[in-house]
Order: sequence, then structure tokens, then C-alpha cells
Amino acid sequence: MDYSPGSTFDDLQGYGINPLSTYSGYSDLPKASANYVFALNTAGGSVTVIDAAQATVQVLDTGDRPQFVETFENEDAALVLNSGSDDASLVRVDDEGTASVSTVDVVHGANHIAVAPDGTHGIVFFDASRHDLNQIFGDLQTVNVLRMQDGVLSAATISVGFKPRGVFFDSDSTNAYVVTDDGVSVIEFAQTDLVESGIARNVEFDISNSADDMEMFMVTRDGRYAIFKTWYDEIIHQVDLVTGEEDVLDLSSYFTYYSWENKTPYWPTEVWEGIHHNISFTTPVYNEENSNLYFFELSQSKLLQIPIPDGITEPYLATLVSTDFLADRTAPNLQSGEIFLFRQDVGSEWLGILDMNGIPEGFPLALPDTDTETDSDSDTDTDMDPDSDTDTETDTGVDTDSALVVLAMHKGIRQIYPSPTGTTVIVQHSKKNGNPSMSGISDEVRIDRSWGYSFLKPGTLDRKLELTETDLHSVVFLPDQEVAYLLFASESPAVREVLRVNLDSFKVDPAIVLETTPVSAGFVPGQNKVFVNQDHPEGRITFIDVNTGEIATVTGFVLNSMIKN
Repeated sequence: MDYSPGSTFDDLQGYGINPLSTYSGYSDLPKASANYVFALNTAGGSVTVIDAAQATVQVLDTGDRPQFVETFENEDAALVLNSGSDDASLVRVDDEGTASVSTVDVVHGANHIAVAPDGTHGIVFFDASRHDLNQIFGDLQTVNVLRMQDGVLSAATISVGFKPRGVFFDSDSTNAYVVTDDGVSVIEFAQTDLVESGIARNVEFDISNSADDMEMFMVTRDGRYAIFKTWYDEIIHQVDLVTGEEDVLDLSSYFTYYSWENKTPYWPTEVWEGIHHNISFTTPVYNEENSNLYFFELSQSKLLQIPIPDGITEPYLATLVSTDFLADRTAPNLQSGEIFLFRQDVGSEWLGILDMNGIPEGFPLALPDTDTETDSDSDTDTDMDPDSDTDTETDTGVDTDSALVVLAMHKGIRQIYPSPTGTTVIVQHSKKNGNPSMSGISDEVRIDRSWGYSFLKPGTLDRKLELTETDLHSVVFLPDQEVAYLLFASESPAVREVLRVNLDSFKVDPAIVLETTPVSAGFVPGQNKVFVNQDHPEGRITFIDVNTGEIATVTGFVLNSMIKN
């Protein structure tokens, strides 16, 4: 799991946080398979396959201008889109370590690629919302279903709804769900495997005139329901993808409106033209463990818990709870069932941790103990605005039995990155303007002016702040290991470093200094190595052995020239 430019995390950020099914996007950055890294050479029309074990390369011609690549989780293969020749290539490495290429024609202008979780099928199409203005417009209602069985690549041409924009797969990889402006086109692989062309089953409903209007779109893992919400209203839509029936839930019915002029409460039925309400939600969160969808309302600091799918049709099943915690961002830790609440403000150092599995239905969330006194060193706060000028804070510590606890993180919070196990998260901090090395300033000011990150264990509330010379660039977590690699990149000051950190003990190893600026990173699970892609005109990737710390660098693979170990 990596949080870096071009990673799946960023794709999800751009198209519906926490989908209920697997959504895939695309990237032109190097990607790892089980034992190899696949890097594109767009100008040369080739793909470089780098052996993570030996740091050797193979260069294979694919097609004109390869720009998008997706790898497979459990085998050594990659699917590549060649935008200049309107075809797709399957690059596969056999058991002897020899790479080969097979290529099929795809829809004109294709710029989006998605691979099913089991690696047997892919979906390719032209996404108009990500169109390169220098290229000819592509086909607006055709996708290719790529079939990848026994090392052979073939394709079926399938007509779908107007302007496809995204793809979901169900949990067993039997169906694909193509999101279009018309609704959802359902593609059943058992049928498309038998034909060369066909028409998808289209479930039409009024989704949106523009992808930019969509705040959230999800397909449940069983493929039964599509759930979506636009930015401009408080309505959740739930569409049965079997029957086509649509149900809606008005979120505003759970909240009191206020007029902007005098904050006088009135109910939604009394809204008249020209008066705007102040209901606003953070990005919704879905928890697969309890099948609940969560909306945090900003102005009233309330959390709405909706069971899926029954909570849409039976509004009384939803639970509204008050947190008395001002936040404008939420970040889920789905592995262990928490939602983090925070304000993305350099002056806000407070983090709320909400246990999604511990919400008592129909009751307000419990806050830390409210016995108060003036104590500037306290780590908890019960004021609705922890960053107000008041000095009223708790002196009894955090009540870990509460559904919500509030922690002082000692620096502003920008983002939260949970580990695969969910037991530890990395908190990326913001900084205030000013020179942290200036003489005569206090420790607090020096900390505020520095970059940094924190370790945090939500279960025990253990945490540790680390100050850094520059901002955190990206994070690579290793599955089933309490280890992460943090990338730092800056031109001024010149910082090109990778830190290996122990998520269990919070130990930070000495920095690995790179020769050139890191751009992205990933994990090669079959070799237990991290790779770091760097900014270099001829291409450069550094491999770091997780067990031994040994380093091998491959340089010049774009031109198939100098290789240095």
C-alpha cells in the first residue's frame, strides 16, 4: 500500500472516497508486480521490465506512446495502453524470467485502464473528463473488455452508456460496472468471454451532467446497488442494479437549517427562494465491517450513521449523534474501524478519533471527562472549538472507553495515512510560516515553523512527533509488516531521502540519501523490496532490501544504457 503520486489512493481521492467495490484508475508511473517493476518509455514506444532480484532489465516494444500501465497483484504481468496506436499490450514474464508482449486493438482515444482484482479481465475506454486537448476526441460509448487467460490477450468491443468515466468490479471479479453519464452499464464477463462484440445491460438514471458534480459514487461489493451523491444537494440516491428501482434519502431531514442572516433555526420544509442553508458534509466514509455509511456535518458537528442498503429505504434506521467537535476533514481507518476528525488548518492541533464500531445507537457520543481546570499541557479538550482562546481543558486524560477521544497532536494536521493493519497511522503535519532556526524564538514557535509527521496508535493513543527538514512526500506501507518507508523531496533545502520506520516501536532508521529527487515509490512483494522511482533524464530506480537494507540502483533503463549496481 503506497500513498504517493499516481497511486490507487490518489485515484480514489479524485473519484469517490472509499468505494464499496474495487475501483481502478491509471498511472504512467512505474508499477510493481510480484517480482518486477514495469516502467514506460513513452517516447521510445517501449516498456522496461526490471528484475527486482537481479537489478537487470529487459526492454520490449509495445506500441506508439505507451502512457498508462496497470500491474497484477499475484503475477508478473502488466497491462499497457498505447495512446498513439490505439492498442493495448499485455507484458508478461514467464517462470524462466523471459518477458513477452501480446497486443490487441482498442477503442480510439483510450486513456483509462482498469484491471479486475483476479487479474483475468480489464476494461479500457476513452474518458472524456481526462482528455488531452492536443489529441482527437475518442469514442464516447464504447469500451473494450480485455481477456487475459493463459498468457493470451484478446478483446471484446462492448457498447455502453454515454461518456464512461469510471469502473467498479464486484468482489469475485465476475462483473464490471461502468459509470457513465446515463447511469451504470453492467458487463458480465461470462457473456463477453463468448463474443467479439455486444451491448452492455444499461441501468439508466439521472446521475449528473458532469463528473465534476459528483461528490461520491459507489457500487456495493456484491454489485447489487449503486449509491451516489452530488455536491449541490443533500440527497443520497440508491439504485438497484438488478431491478432499476431508485430510492433516495434526504440527509437534510436529520439536521436543523439556519438562516445566514441571524442563525435562526428553521426546518427544511420552510426554506424559501433566496435563503441559503449552512449544511455541509465532509467526504463520506463507508465501513465494510458494519456496512454503515457515515456523513460528518461540519456546522453542527454531528455524525450521521446510515446502514446500507436498508437505511436508505427505512430512514428511522439511521443514527444521528452529536460530537461537539469542530472539524472540516474526515479520514477513515477502515482496517480497525475509526474515523479521524480534524481541521486542515495550520493552527489546529486537535485530532478526534471516533470508533465506528462503538457508537451507541440513538445516544450522543461520549466525550472525555469534563472536570476542568486551566492547564496548558493537557492533551485533551472538551470545548467545541479546541483552538479557541479559552484555556479550559481537561486534567484527567483521555477516556479511552468513549466512542470519541480528542488528542493534542502538537502541530497542525494535513492528512492521515493508516497502515494496512490499521494499528498505526502516519499523521502528516502542516507548518506555519517563518524560519524555525531563528534565534530567540520559543520551542513552541520552532515546532510550529518546522515540517514534521507523527506516529499514532489509535488503540492505545501512543504517539510520537518527528520534526523534519522538509515536507513528507509519500508513504509506502508493507503488507503484513509493521514497517513503512517515508519519502522526502525538496530542491531548497536539497533533500532526497528515504526513511525506514518501525510502526510498532516508532523507531526511525538513519536516512537513505538518494542521488536524485524521489518521485514515487512502491513495494515488490515477491522480493520484499521497496523501489523508489527518481527524477532522472535516462530513468533511475533504486531498490531497497527490507530485510538487509542493501541498495541496488538501475540507471539509464529508458535508453537501455548504463546500469549501475
